[in-house]
Amino acid sequence: MPNFYHKKATMKPKPESQKRHLSPEEWRQQRAIDMARHEAYRTDPVHPDKKKRCFGVDYQDKNIFHFTLMVTKGIPPLSIITPIIQADGSIQADVQFTKTCEFVKGSLAILKNIPNIVVREEAFMPDHVHLVIYVKDKLPKHIGEYMKGFKMGCTSLRRKALAEIGITWEGSFFEKDYNDRVCLH
Repeated sequence: MPNFYHKKATMKPKPESQKRHLSPEEWRQQRAIDMARHEAYRTDPVHPDKKKRCFGVDYQDKNIFHFTLMVTKGIPPLSIITPIIQADGSIQADVQFTKTCEFVKGSLAILKNIPNIVVREEAFMPDHVHLVIYVKDKLPKHIGEYMKGFKMGCTSLRRKALAEIGITWEGSFFEKDYNDRVCLH
C-alpha cells in the first residue's frame, strides 16, 4: 500500500554563525503560523468511544482519506489470515476471504461507481476494513454521507442473505462511526 501520510522532515541544526534570533514580535508571528499548521492536521476524539475527526478539513473537498471501519461483534470474520513460514525464515501471510467479506465487496462496488470518488486501496482484516479513498473533485455531500451509504449497503446485503435462509437479523454490520485520517490536505 503506498504511503500517503505526511512524513516528518528531518532538519539539520544550523551552525551557530547562521542562527538568527527572533524578536519577541517575530517569535509570536512564527508561533502563530506553526500553531495554524499544526491545527490543520490535528485530530481529537469527539466521541467517548475514541472515534476521531480531523479539524480544519473540508470533507467535501479534494483529499485522500484513510478510513478504518470496525465490524460489529458477533459478525463472522471477513478474512482468515494464516502465517506461512518460508524456508529462509521469512513469514508470508495467506489471506482467505470469507463469505462475510462478499457483503463488503458488494457494497464497495457501489461506492466505486460514485463520480469523483476513487477507492485507491482496500484491506479486509478479520474484524475491520481499511479503505484509502481519493476524492478527485468537490463532492455535493460530505464524504461521511457516502460512507454511511456504504455501511448501510453492507448491512442490507447481509440481512437479505440471512432472510433467504429464514433468519431475521436486526443488527448493524459495522460499529457506529469510524476512524478517518486525512492523507493529503
